[in-house]
Amino acid sequence: MTMTKQDRICMISLFAVMLVLMGVPALCLSTNTVVDELGTLTNTALLTGRNWGTGILSNGGYYYRYGMAFVWLLPFLIFKDPIIVYKAASFVNALFMATTPVMAYYIGRRYLKLEKEKDAALLAAGSAIISSVMFQAIYLRGDMMLIVLNWVCALFILNAMYAKTKKERQIYTILLSFCAVYAYACHSRGIVMVIASAMTVLLIPFFTKERERRIPYISFFGSMAVFLVIDKILVKYFRHAIWGNAAAHATGIPKGTLKLLRKGTGIKSYIRMAIGWLYNSFSSTLGLVCVGLIACVIIVFLMIRRSKKVTSQEGTLALFGFLSYAGSFVLGTVFFLKSVKKNFYGTSKIRVDRIVYDRYICCAFGILCMVALYVLIWKRDLFGIRAKMLSVAGCGLTLVLFSKITAPYLNNQSFVRKYMGMLCTFVKTHAGKLTFEGKHVSGGVILFGVVALLLFLLVLLLCQKKKGCQACTLILFVSVLLFGYNVKNITISENNTREARISSASSLILSFGDIYKDYSYVWAEETAAPIKSYQVRLMDYHLIGEEYQSFNDTDNVFVIAKKLPNEKELKSGAYYLIDGEAYDNKKEDFVYVKGTKLKEALEERGVSLTAYTG
Repeated sequence: MTMTKQDRICMISLFAVMLVLMGVPALCLSTNTVVDELGTLTNTALLTGRNWGTGILSNGGYYYRYGMAFVWLLPFLIFKDPIIVYKAASFVNALFMATTPVMAYYIGRRYLKLEKEKDAALLAAGSAIISSVMFQAIYLRGDMMLIVLNWVCALFILNAMYAKTKKERQIYTILLSFCAVYAYACHSRGIVMVIASAMTVLLIPFFTKERERRIPYISFFGSMAVFLVIDKILVKYFRHAIWGNAAAHATGIPKGTLKLLRKGTGIKSYIRMAIGWLYNSFSSTLGLVCVGLIACVIIVFLMIRRSKKVTSQEGTLALFGFLSYAGSFVLGTVFFLKSVKKNFYGTSKIRVDRIVYDRYICCAFGILCMVALYVLIWKRDLFGIRAKMLSVAGCGLTLVLFSKITAPYLNNQSFVRKYMGMLCTFVKTHAGKLTFEGKHVSGGVILFGVVALLLFLLVLLLCQKKKGCQACTLILFVSVLLFGYNVKNITISENNTREARISSASSLILSFGDIYKDYSYVWAEETAAPIKSYQVRLMDYHLIGEEYQSFNDTDNVFVIAKKLPNEKELKSGAYYLIDGEAYDNKKEDFVYVKGTKLKEALEERGVSLTAYTG
């Protein structure tokens, strides 16, 4: 396919729209609010000569793999102001996400054979501008790259199949294996991309008799083996340099989890969670994921039968999309089963939002939504009235089962607001708090599902009347509305709350210039805001806390605390107050100086201090 001027205009426009949607909120952010962000940003800091090992170990020692270190490297190298660094890194996420509708457009035009540029643009926008996907991609974690690389892998598989020359096919094959492994490098969940890509490559010969369409096994698996070896070497480097032997595995299947699937309580917990995840997938995409899953099964079945109703491009895209979602779903639900079971049958009553999670599966939403819109609007013969009825039954049954089996467990439990995603729309929460709980959470979440189901029926009706443009417009309007609502009420509000808490103390320490060269430790006392935010703001310092080492062994450090300790609580060592600071302000964290050497160094810089006597 030769790209026309109109194609280029459409792709540039899609890029610009997505960049605005993602970029504007990114520039409103100034600090991290989740522990995952510290885990990923720590790797980037290492590449710029900063070792945040004490901070990450004091914050639980969670290890999320290293791949994102290279994504945000430029902001760390170019800027010195930590607030600008964080904004720039968030904007980098927006730049990457802006490529997803462009790739979707290219796939629609070249491989799904959409003749009109307008149709390809609508398909691309509806496939990439998905509220729950964009919402999770804002945070500085590995999710953004998993979302982007899911599209990249799909595109490279198709490019390798339909390459004009053997050399071009080899290049795309190697790039495919690299991107799949790099997804794994960004997060352990990326192993799904490796498996989905490998299975798709292996199964392509069963879809087509054309030998020139088959991806060369030797090039794919040989290069993948090389990249996996390199990955293992880099894992050792980052883990040894930052975590040592104290890494807490934040990913991977916890021990004993698989045994739970053989027990009654484990099976019941899994069913409740699986229903919650399906409910979130279907409702947050207005039923498109449900349609996409059914359509993928239909298309793959027709491909196996060598039916002329579908092309090998459609079959390959459907196969990869289905495997990506199914793999992410199984890996995610099994990973959380142990903690979810504790919520249902144990004493643990925290993080119940895990039973309605979408973060671990949203990276695979895009291709499913593309397949869904494609069969509903442009390839209607593949998705007839029976398939439509099945999709409505699937969404409706999931809503009913969710209401009866899963939703009752949502009341009076603890949730992290950002992980409830779109489902929080009809749940009143405190904008300034990271977590919430309430008596009527289940009712609000169910209401969201009812509204989503009604909108899904409207979309199907519009598609049935051949009003695909109106259907896509409706989906886009709702998605942008939900995205804006959640970003404003969750992401930005949490950012502003945390910023108000840490800005005074961190600004004061930064005002002392390069004193970190001689005194680089900052003790975040348990009453202070979380270390995860202070470490990213105080980039050149080593943050420490109670979990890292004994307080008594730490001297000549800055101490950040919210409450002024009384004489009985005061640990050993000499403490000093910084003159002019409002230590009676109960809303902010304060900075204390511990140790005479640090006190003398500050006085040499013109800072006036007073000994604290309790």
